[in-house]
Amino acid sequence: MKLMFWTLLICFLPNVSIAKTMEFSQIWEVAKNESYQVQKSKIDKDLAETQNSRMKWHWTPSVYVRAGYMKTDNAGQSFFANMSQRAADPTTDFGPTNLNNPDDTSLTETTLGVAWPLYEGGKYRQLKKSTDEMLQAQIYFEKGQTQKLKTDLISAYAEILNHQKNLDDIQPLIKDIEKQLASYQVGKKSNPVGYSGLLGLKATYNKAMSYKRISEMQIHSSYNQIQQLVPSLEKGWEVVAAESYDFLKNHTPLDEAVEASYFLKGQEHVSQALNYKAKSEKSIMYPNLGVFAESSHFSGDRDSADSYSYGAYLKWNVGWYSKGQYREARLKESSNVLTTKMKTAEEVSAKDSLHVAINSLETTLKDMKENKKLLNEQLIISKKLFKNGAINAIQLSGLYANIVDVYWGCVETHSKLIEARTQYYLLTAR
Repeated sequence: MKLMFWTLLICFLPNVSIAKTMEFSQIWEVAKNESYQVQKSKIDKDLAETQNSRMKWHWTPSVYVRAGYMKTDNAGQSFFANMSQRAADPTTDFGPTNLNNPDDTSLTETTLGVAWPLYEGGKYRQLKKSTDEMLQAQIYFEKGQTQKLKTDLISAYAEILNHQKNLDDIQPLIKDIEKQLASYQVGKKSNPVGYSGLLGLKATYNKAMSYKRISEMQIHSSYNQIQQLVPSLEKGWEVVAAESYDFLKNHTPLDEAVEASYFLKGQEHVSQALNYKAKSEKSIMYPNLGVFAESSHFSGDRDSADSYSYGAYLKWNVGWYSKGQYREARLKESSNVLTTKMKTAEEVSAKDSLHVAINSLETTLKDMKENKKLLNEQLIISKKLFKNGAINAIQLSGLYANIVDVYWGCVETHSKLIEARTQYYLLTAR
């Protein structure tokens, strides 16, 4: 008989599916490398680095090549095409007939040139400073996005532990109430006290079942949230059993010394970037000065020739539109500065409120856990008293109702604490 049992057990074991448990650190290791949010923020940072690197060389000379081919019977173009080949014939080319009605003329031109801007009103120097600041902003935004992802994962993981604890607590209580209902003998309408107690037990049972379903739904929702944030995770995994508050406290250290979040630091650099951008727009009103040099080769129907040219250029925008561009840039900068100040004030206020909330919720949770312990001890005693007839059904059902309410109160308080600590952690983490 034993041999048959072990044979059947071995045969069926391969078909038994055991869920894989995952520590939060394992999930985070996958998330920080493969999450879509983090990947996008890294691309944004790489884009800022590319723009900044390109702007580093704004002062260097630009080298260019220009080539063209022309075939024409235009009088002026034909004449100058021959001149470019240094092959004008004074005996024929200056006659009225040839000047006005020349034959078709072909010309190929190849030019190699270099231009060196010596002064551009400080435009690109200011733009370089602007891209420096934008790069720093994107670095902070990337850190902030990474921190937000981690905070969201911590919150979801802690909620699973929170509601799993509720299931662990409330399921035995539900079975206990079911047992009381099944063995109830005096719950008839002719016995008002007993019948009232029966109704109270049934109502408490229904409430406990609704809380159980809510916890199951929240666990399912939190697993889906983690899966959405980290799509590459294998499905079917489970959290490692732990005390939700201990997990939360270990993963959300609170640093009161940090003055600004990553997002706010990034916003401050955006303000500086817009400031330099406005200064670059103002440079449009200043003159541009530079030097250039070109070497050209001409080849046509008559001959080929080379030429060179070099010199300096001065360009100065005198249109009123340039002042409008500068004003527009300044208004954008002023708007962003005010936005940064508002967000700074919001963060200071939020940190203060969250700090008070965390202290209050932690104290409340501690008291509720103590109440839960006391009520469970009271229940053990009360069931004996009820069995001996020392208390009635109404009193027992009231105790069950209090326990269910305390269980759910712990869940709700802990959920609020999860939200408060994770939000504070997001604002202060480094």
